[in-house]
Amino acid sequence: MGYEFNVLAVANSTSATFLIVVGSELIQKYLGDGPKLVRELFRVVDDLSPSSVFIDEIDVVGMKLYDANSGG
Repeated sequence: MGYEFNVLAVANSTSATFLIVVGSELIQKYLGDGPKLVRELFRVVDDLSPSSVFIDEIDVVGMKLYDANSGG
């Protein structure tokens, strides 16, 4: 939560829209759902510009992709 406070402070001082997304929410069970969520996220960011996106636990996305491709 420490990083989120820093990003919130910056967003608040710049009057930008601030969005927090958890990386595990972008990994979906069904093929294609994750990319749809990412596209929708950036559509919202574009509509609400200026805006800032903080993706918490982004390492989960890489771990899921690595596990899927390595079989481990």
